[in-house]
Amino acid sequence: MMDEFNWKDFFAFTKKERSGILTLVILILLTIAARIFLSSWTTHENQISQEAFQSMDSLQQNITTMRQEKEEKYTYDEPDKYNKKTEKKEEVLKPFEFNPNKLDRPGWKKMGFSSDEVDMIMKFRDAGGNFEKKEDIKNLYCVDDQEYRKLKDYIRIDSSKMKKEKTTSEKDEKQSFDQVIDLNKADTIDLVEVPGVGPYYAKQILKYRSALGGYVNKKQLKEVYGLENKYENLLAYFKVDTLITDSVKVNTSEYYDILGHPYIDKTLAYKITKYRRMKGNFQSPEDLRKINAVSDSLIRKLEPYIKIN
Repeated sequence: MMDEFNWKDFFAFTKKERSGILTLVILILLTIAARIFLSSWTTHENQISQEAFQSMDSLQQNITTMRQEKEEKYTYDEPDKYNKKTEKKEEVLKPFEFNPNKLDRPGWKKMGFSSDEVDMIMKFRDAGGNFEKKEDIKNLYCVDDQEYRKLKDYIRIDSSKMKKEKTTSEKDEKQSFDQVIDLNKADTIDLVEVPGVGPYYAKQILKYRSALGGYVNKKQLKEVYGLENKYENLLAYFKVDTLITDSVKVNTSEYYDILGHPYIDKTLAYKITKYRRMKGNFQSPEDLRKINAVSDSLIRKLEPYIKIN
C-alpha cells in the first residue's frame, strides 16, 4: 500500500541544502542592493555632471562679461580726441602777417593761441630763443605741422637783418672781452663771461673737465657736448697752464673706476684689468700697446692721464 503523502517532508531540507539556499538568498539580496546602489550613484553622478556643466557655463559667461567690461573701460580713443582737438584749434587760429620775434602777447592771443601757449612762447623768447626762418616756429611745442602749414604764409622774418644784428653783437662781445682763462682753474662765473659760452656750456665744460681729470690741451673743447661745431671760436679765450688734477691708476683702480674716464670704454676697461691679472702690473703707458685693438692715437690721448705707481 502506497505511503500517505506528507507536506512536511516537502519542506524538509538537509543541512547541505539549507546552506545552499542561504547562500543563494544572500547573493540575490546583494544583487538587488547593488542594482539599487548603482542606480542611485548613476543618478547622483548625472546630477553632479549637470551641476558642473552649469558652473562652467556660468564661469564662462562671467569671464566673457569681465572681458567686455575691461575692453570698454580701456578702449583707447585718444587719436580721435587728438584729431578733434587739432581740428578745433585750427578752426580757432586766425592768422595774419606777423613777425614771431616781435609779436606781443595780445597779438598771439588775437591769432588764437591760449594763455598757456602764449606764456610758453614768451618764455622761449625771453630765454634767448629766436626765429631765424619760418620753420623755426615748429620748435614751439604748441605748434604742430598742420598748424605750421596754416601759419607759414603769414610769417615775416627779416633774416638778413637778424644775421647782421647777430654778427654785430658777437663782434661787440669779442671786443669787450679781452681775457684768456685757464681751463683748469676756471669756475662757472669765469666761463659764463666768455662770448659764446653762457651758463649751459659753462656747465658742460666743467663737467667734462671733471670726467677727464683736467684738460691737457684747449682743443679738447671740441670733445665737450654741444661744442663740436663752435669750439674754434672759443680757443682764443682759453689756455691750459696748470697740471691735470686726476689720473687713471691702471695698476690699482677697479674696473668701474677705470671706466669712468671718457677715453676708456667698457672693452678697454675690461682688457686693462684682465691684462693686470694675467701679466702683472703695467710698467709704463707704453705697455697699453700690448693690449689688442688699442690704437696709437688712443694711447697718445690716454698717456697724459695714465699713472703707473
